[in-house]
Amino acid sequence: MILQEFFKINGIDVGFGSHPIEGTVYSDPKALTSEVVVRKGKLRINLLTPALELTEAFHNGMLEEPAQVDWIRLVTYSDLAIPGGRYDTKIECPYGKRFSGFEVYGFPITARFYGTIDVQEGQVYIKGELRPEYEGNEGAVPIEIVKHFDPKPLLPERESLTLEEALKRNPLEVYDLRIGKGAFSSFPEKVLSFKNLERLWIGGQANLEFETLPDAFFQLTSLHTVQIYGGFKRSTLKLLSPTISRLTHLEELTIQAANLIEIPEEITSLTNLREISFRNNQLTSLPESIGRLPHLSALDIEGNRFRSLPKSLAEIPSVRVDRKYKKLYMDTAYNSKNPDPMDESLFDLTRYPQEREQLANEIDKNEEVKAYKDFLLGTARIGTYLMLDDDLQEIPLGTSKVGGAPDLPEDWAHPAGKNGALYLFHAQINCEEAAPFQHYLPRTGMLYFFVSDEEHVDKTIVLYAHAFSGLKRHEYNEETEFTDPDFDDNYRKAVAVKFANAVSLPSTYNLYHHGEERFPKYAGYLESLKKDDAAYGHFEDNVTEFVEQLLEKHESIGHKGPYRNFRTHSLNSYVFTQHESPEEQAAARFGGEPSEWMVLLNMESIGKFSFWDAGTLTYCIHKKDLAIADFGRVHTSIESS
Repeated sequence: MILQEFFKINGIDVGFGSHPIEGTVYSDPKALTSEVVVRKGKLRINLLTPALELTEAFHNGMLEEPAQVDWIRLVTYSDLAIPGGRYDTKIECPYGKRFSGFEVYGFPITARFYGTIDVQEGQVYIKGELRPEYEGNEGAVPIEIVKHFDPKPLLPERESLTLEEALKRNPLEVYDLRIGKGAFSSFPEKVLSFKNLERLWIGGQANLEFETLPDAFFQLTSLHTVQIYGGFKRSTLKLLSPTISRLTHLEELTIQAANLIEIPEEITSLTNLREISFRNNQLTSLPESIGRLPHLSALDIEGNRFRSLPKSLAEIPSVRVDRKYKKLYMDTAYNSKNPDPMDESLFDLTRYPQEREQLANEIDKNEEVKAYKDFLLGTARIGTYLMLDDDLQEIPLGTSKVGGAPDLPEDWAHPAGKNGALYLFHAQINCEEAAPFQHYLPRTGMLYFFVSDEEHVDKTIVLYAHAFSGLKRHEYNEETEFTDPDFDDNYRKAVAVKFANAVSLPSTYNLYHHGEERFPKYAGYLESLKKDDAAYGHFEDNVTEFVEQLLEKHESIGHKGPYRNFRTHSLNSYVFTQHESPEEQAAARFGGEPSEWMVLLNMESIGKFSFWDAGTLTYCIHKKDLAIADFGRVHTSIESS
């Protein structure tokens, strides 16, 4: 019997909710929604509540006090293979050695689901309870859910076989095949004998030296998953036949690290496709209507060379593409309240002629880097560094500092979360103290930097006090609760800071993949260097060595030297990163170009500060917003090895 849908917690129907997908950008409305889906013959369950205040009526004594949550989410990260591939089946949870049936997220304490999932044709009926994962917590919260779905055919659990194992079986009973080794100058014909094949994986150490898949491959019409990965050597697979349209059951198509140059229009007839990955190929375009595939939820096309992309990609919930190509199909411009153009002279060496001349002289002395003089001078910045004054024990009110508690205007409240727990305070900058060292911050007032946590940095708050009658220092003690519980008994001691300037130069690490994004002015120059491996290697090696020599040469000068040779917190500096820079991450999150963003404050792992594995935590702001003192959209990221 089909029941009406509901999501009950302790007998109270709270209904179903949705939540923004992490990583979506530009005010994208896409969201995780509650759904039950049959994919690849297995059951995917993803159920969310709306935002809730968990009073005792909900938490049933499992929590010590009421708590506000954005959602509670129950999800089967590993799709459920229904025993026998039949409906009208009950699954007991927890089940298996690794999975409990549901992963539970959003509940204030770690909890697991105990109960049953009754899988009926067209609906799931879930009944059980949430119990604490660890000792010390007591109680249980009853859970009861009914959710409808499209009852597509289920498949029983399949055994995954190697090619050697499969050749010993009845070919009509081979459903899941993996090929992880061997050299193939043409597609292995033996695979074509497995007429009921549902999943094919080729990768690992398999060396694939064929340019096309044979027409007979597309007669394996039971395939729901095709995954072909270039191994240690890139696959030479170049073209897909239009006859791919025969694979009407296909739900996932992955061809990575190959030489695909074109995708046939016929792929858009495969209406069951849910996931596509053409990562690391040679594609320059995609079929115009690929984004309108009705069930396509994830597309990964990073590492290609696109000249055009269809507007329909904006309709896909999750698209992974190099940020520089997003503008081909969507508006990626940053929307600032400031209509005026950016003044780049605030951030480079234009207003620092003495430092620019010193750097030019150093370059002229080095024959190996003379050819890169324009690049080095054009990308160099003046970083302003926060020099720790550990000797100042009594820090005057309103002095620039890191750690401790903020000196906020008397009528301001300390930033706090929904439950009243305080955000983590990193630093305050007295703009008048910093004014002689840079040109981009407000000339007067106070800046304050807060985050919700130092694991994922879910939320950032930067406050600016332009005018105020007086300041009041907040006090932390053992009773203070923070949004990150690790700091409840471990808040940091305040350290006053003074300011010092030094030239900051970019690292060439991973510049090969990110240089055009970071330095659009030099995009053509860097692209031309990459056409010759030896030329680019010379550039990378010698620029790196030059920067290292500068630091060593001026090491004895200390913080008064013209180049950074010390580790401390800073403004407008380059931050070492193995992947996307903080500016790139900010542009990906809020829009604009990475070069339009600047490092407002970079916090190093020094003293009592430690971010992941001795990493950095970086606040970035769009230069247009900074010009009008609008600190409402500051992006924060953590970099670590």
